[in-house]
Amino acid sequence: MQELERCLSIWRNTTTRLLGGLLLCVLTLLAAVPVVGCTQAQKISVAQEIVNWTPAFISAADTANAVIQSLDPATVFILRPLTAGIDAFGPQIALAAKNYLANPNQTTLELVQSLIVQIQQNTNAALLSAAKITNPDSQAQALASINLVATIANTLLALIQQISTKTQVVAMAAGVHVTLAQVRPYMDQPGLQRASLQVSHDLALSQAPTVDQFFAFEARSGF
Repeated sequence: MQELERCLSIWRNTTTRLLGGLLLCVLTLLAAVPVVGCTQAQKISVAQEIVNWTPAFISAADTANAVIQSLDPATVFILRPLTAGIDAFGPQIALAAKNYLANPNQTTLELVQSLIVQIQQNTNAALLSAAKITNPDSQAQALASINLVATIANTLLALIQQISTKTQVVAMAAGVHVTLAQVRPYMDQPGLQRASLQVSHDLALSQAPTVDQFFAFEARSGF
């Protein structure tokens, strides 16, 4: 258990700045403008960001699975099917994103959209389930590990929305059964905001967009 906690701490510390940078860029776009058409070059750039994030997602999902597996039997029974399912999506998203990057068309885009919505919804469901765990220690560890995955999943969601039309975003939202409003109390919001503020300082931006702006945009989009 100590080794798992050490790995979790290392993962959180080493990814905070990268996550903050990407999330800040996404929040800036979402807070400033509605989803609009992108140039092909912009689409490729965003697709590359998604490809770049898939190793982080796979690593976070692996970590979450290891942590959940080490907890009490009741927690494992509740969460293991969810986290195992999330873990299985990692290689699929990596392959789909690379395929879109190599051949950006409607078919390859729709597959990436579908997979990202599925992992976002699965992590939302996992957060809700973790919140119901009665063992305080298990609940805390479960929420911390799932939040690593949930943060990346929502970053991927925001990215894919940037290269999707309004009609496509509406279609993506049709798959929503657990909204961000439902899981927001269990998400690592202070960590996201600290990362945003740090990156805004590093990049000398005039202001740091807030996590509130991100949630507001997603609520309007049906997520």
